[in-house]
Amino acid sequence: MRGKKRMKRRNHCRKHMMVFMVFAAVMIAMGGVSAVNATEETPHRYKYYTTVYVDRDATLWNISKKYVTDEYTDIRAYMDEVKSINHLTDDKLQYGTKICVPYYSEEYKS
Repeated sequence: MRGKKRMKRRNHCRKHMMVFMVFAAVMIAMGGVSAVNATEETPHRYKYYTTVYVDRDATLWNISKKYVTDEYTDIRAYMDEVKSINHLTDDKLQYGTKICVPYYSEEYKS
């Protein structure tokens, strides 16, 4: 009788140990994945400004499409910033003028 109880207890402990080891292995694997992802940093992006000459067919929308980057939620947000920088009250651009537009780059320019 004692032998059977001891055997049951041993099997029970082995099951718990096996569950613990599987859990520990999963946690270690997840930690390893997290550590790998943490080392894959996105490069720093620098904000710059450039001057754009307004041609006859130029629109704020077309210029914005050319210079907008992922830092902006959408093209409208970018257009709003361009209008603010250039003190524009609407989306209309005047032929022959220049406007200042922001852009981002991974390259550091001194």
